[in-house]
Amino acid sequence: MRRSPHPYIPNSAEATRRALLQELGIEDVEDLYADIPQEVRLKRRLNLPERTPEIQVKRRIVKMLSENVSCD
Repeated sequence: MRRSPHPYIPNSAEATRRALLQELGIEDVEDLYADIPQEVRLKRRLNLPERTPEIQVKRRIVKMLSENVSCD
């Protein structure tokens, strides 16, 4: 399965990711965490809410912004 770059996450394209890893002199992103002791690493998935579709987020933000009151 081919993954396409995420529109809001820089460096999500595979070629860019490989170039960054090469520049850092590492083979895998996990190598960045090598100095963190295993006993202090989180061993479970984060309990994050489900993702919200972009259009729904936009509507929510537009609604919040429409409730702003001018101080003039």
